[in-house]
Amino acid sequence: MTYVLATVAGIIGAALGWVAAAALAIGLGGIFGESDFEGALGMQAVFGIGPIGGVIGLVAGIWLALRKGGHTRAGTIAWRFPIVVAAIACIAAGAFWYAYETRPLLASSGNAAPRLEFEIRLPPGVEFAAPAEAIRIELSTEQNHMPGRIRDKAAWKDGDRTVATGSVELAYRSGWRLLELKTEPGQPARIFDLKLPARPRHMKDFGPWRRVDLLAQGDQQPQPAGPAEAYELRSRVVYPETEYAEESRQKKR
Repeated sequence: MTYVLATVAGIIGAALGWVAAAALAIGLGGIFGESDFEGALGMQAVFGIGPIGGVIGLVAGIWLALRKGGHTRAGTIAWRFPIVVAAIACIAAGAFWYAYETRPLLASSGNAAPRLEFEIRLPPGVEFAAPAEAIRIELSTEQNHMPGRIRDKAAWKDGDRTVATGSVELAYRSGWRLLELKTEPGQPARIFDLKLPARPRHMKDFGPWRRVDLLAQGDQQPQPAGPAEAYELRSRVVYPETEYAEESRQKKR
């Protein structure tokens, strides 16, 4: 129990020490006329002075908790101290990991958002009646709706079937993703359930071809697509920085 109390006391002490040190630095900076241009004083106080107060508060909190638990000798406190610090470090690492894994945005600091690269295989003998820029492709999640695009002049042939290519940005972590294709007026919207993880990883290759899951006509509720519906899609998730690193390694070979 003493270790638990010391761990909690260390965390509280670190937080209070950080806040107190930052507040003191801001107060003294204002008294002595330190410049606060674009928040410079506040940033220096919070991230420059605050950590010093945090360390002092951490040490003080652990030391007081161990003494209150009956460990009054310096040697007894000294060998228990690293155990408590290690426990706090593990808790902090777990908290950072959880915050990172559950953050809503897929893009990380300094890196662009990933994109979904897709290929749509049309039924045999079918061509898009409208130009690529007129075809509506949209990714829907519980977080947002993101327009995609079909690449003009990037289609290719798979036997007697035309394959159109395109991409759409994956901005958010999401529990479900639906890609909707609308080719021309009067045609139903064809909806593909992408079945991707909430936070998908970079994919080097395209996945298998998948048939349309749903058809939506006008404002009607989407209905399951029948077996005769021959539009198919395959896709892969691309993180630009990972793709660039892979391309650089291949060029060096």
